[in-house]
Amino acid sequence: MRKYVLVAALSVTMLISGCNSSSASDQETISRLESEIAALKEENNILKENSESNASDNSVVIPENEETVAPAVSAPSETTETGVKTEIPENPNFRNTVWGMTRDEVMSLETLEFDYEKNGDLYYKPTTIAGLNATPLYLFDDDEKLWRGLYFFELNHSNENLYIDDFYKIADRLDDKYGNGDYQYYWNDDLYEDDIDRWGFAISIGDLEIESVWEMEETTIWLLVSGDNYNIHLTLYYDSETYERVNDSSLSGL
Repeated sequence: MRKYVLVAALSVTMLISGCNSSSASDQETISRLESEIAALKEENNILKENSESNASDNSVVIPENEETVAPAVSAPSETTETGVKTEIPENPNFRNTVWGMTRDEVMSLETLEFDYEKNGDLYYKPTTIAGLNATPLYLFDDDEKLWRGLYFFELNHSNENLYIDDFYKIADRLDDKYGNGDYQYYWNDDLYEDDIDRWGFAISIGDLEIESVWEMEETTIWLLVSGDNYNIHLTLYYDSETYERVNDSSLSGL
């Protein structure tokens, strides 16, 4: 509407300019046109005031004493690959877990990087135990419940007796924490029994196994160094005393 009023005023102004160049007999027409221009200008002013008033009514006014608050953003909830959330038990049996847990519960509590799953058991990337690299394993029964945890130590010594040194290094730590373990030496062939410098070699060919056991109310811990075919293995086991392992019923009686 405002646009048309301005155009009309402009047209009238051009008519007046043309009339000013004509005879005196046209003065009456000029006076009439000037009155129309004045009326158009007044209408234009009224339209302008109304437009500014509408713009002001559509604005948002924030009171001086009122603070603006940004929308609250919720912190991301902690999730796991399995989608299971499990609180760390007060008295765990192996690392952060307790016997009888499911795979999903174990995976939600283990902080090490997952490596792979084999035959239903979970393998994780190596960690350090008593200064030695060790791979944690979680073993599950046929009911898919945790019944054993263990550390398989990744060692490579050219001197076989160093494996025995590692055995006692770990055993000393366990003695400090759980009390003195029960140490046993099992000779399958006693050829090197009296030659302690060859004990490491005896282990590598399967003639000797050294074991120590720590028995507690819920868990039995046993440390074993054994070998065969000139390879030596050092393994730390945690076995359940509270959860009875479930075996496949189809194998019962065999």
